Amino acid sequence: MIYHITTKALWEYALLYNVYKHPSVVEEGFIHCSTAEQLPDTLKRYFGEYEEVIVLEILEKRVAAQLRWETASNGGLYPHIYGNIKIEAFHNQQIWIKNAAGEWESSD
Repeated sequence: MIYHITTKALWEYALLYNVYKHPSVVEEGFIHCSTAEQLPDTLKRYFGEYEEVIVLEILEKRVAAQLRWETASNGGLYPHIYGNIKIEAFHNQQIWIKNAAGEWESSD
């Protein structure tokens, strides 16, 4: 299982059109993903300005686009999906919010 963090607006668009499209596919060629262990650091490093995000669980075997594990700038090995993701690849979604201490937690 791998994970992708997104906004409510992008996720609602994906549900409407049955495919998840992220601007990073055009800008960088792939969609950034994380493992469960990498989620806290990814949330902290890249989603600090948000109060709420959607964490999407992705079933790797259902991803039609190419999935590569690549070394990121912090030295960690991260999953990258080279293309859009069809809705059937998603297993679950959770809303995560910042608590009073500014830490991320699942609201489910």
